[in-house]
Amino acid sequence: MFIERIKKLNLKNTKFATKSREIQMEKDFVDTDRAIISKFNEIVRSYDGRNGKAVKKQLNQLIARDPNFLECYLFLSKIASDEGDSYEAEMMINYAFDIAINLICDDEGTWPASLKYNIEKNRHIIHTIQKKAISLWQKNEYYSALDLLRHLLRCDPEDGASTRFYMLALLMKINYPNFEEQFNKQGFHGVNLYQWFDENYKNYIKEFKLWESCVRNRE
Repeated sequence: MFIERIKKLNLKNTKFATKSREIQMEKDFVDTDRAIISKFNEIVRSYDGRNGKAVKKQLNQLIARDPNFLECYLFLSKIASDEGDSYEAEMMINYAFDIAINLICDDEGTWPASLKYNIEKNRHIIHTIQKKAISLWQKNEYYSALDLLRHLLRCDPEDGASTRFYMLALLMKINYPNFEEQFNKQGFHGVNLYQWFDENYKNYIKEFKLWESCVRNRE
């Protein structure tokens, strides 16, 4: 399987992220610069649904250069899903998630005080954690999914990544297919999602107090 080739490549030729207590001494977690981002974006734009083999090879090469840039794994997951390989798709998300946790947590598994989405360097990590939460949600593992999303919202109460919408759906026990059917319009979550959130989040106000405070401070 492709995931096995990724593992062998990384173990042989590259160095993974390691947990560092020193990183967590900073108030905000800020990831390092990733030199391969431009090339990654170019590869993503080239994908047409029929050239998966060539795109996977290119992404494999990027991973050899920087195994800690997680968008590569997420896009490999998408390709696997497009090809009907749900197992491979899930394994890619799991693999990326493990690296993400190693990047941001200390030796005891403690999350950073802050992981801001408005810091672009952090976005590949936040995307990965969201993808993992959604993967758990799709398997009806509501508590585990909610736990991850609570961490994300606590680390970034301004919520540039729109974590709060997924959290509310989980709190309301809405399954993922129904959520997507109701709110996902041609790949975008529209205005009705915001209306739905405003109508329902106060039923779980303790979960969203920090976010609400940030909104008030901006007004």
